Amino acid sequence: MAALVTRGHESMHWFLWEAIVMQADDMFSKGIIGKELSEEVDLITRRTQELGVFSTKLRIMACEVEAKLIPFEAEWRIAVNKEEEELNNAIEVYERDRGLQQGVSEGPDLHSFGA
Repeated sequence: MAALVTRGHESMHWFLWEAIVMQADDMFSKGIIGKELSEEVDLITRRTQELGVFSTKLRIMACEVEAKLIPFEAEWRIAVNKEEEELNNAIEVYERDRGLQQGVSEGPDLHSFGA
């Protein structure tokens, strides 16, 4: 995803659009939305970059796209939460294994042998 250039009073629209683009890209990559909706997002992004402004027509198109994403948000949130849970579990396993490896590599403590 290309970063959008912000300009003065339009910066809010650009930032909101970037959030919509990120959400739509993630939804598409997870198979939650189809290619057609993803292509609408890409079209709006290209047009705003070409024009250099977020015209009224493009804002309306962006609102329509966001409205189309709403029905998929619950499914997307479930997928994101599942990913986050899996990541947290992987981190816990890594940290636990790392702790065990450090314990093994340090070897027995000399104090345990009365030294």
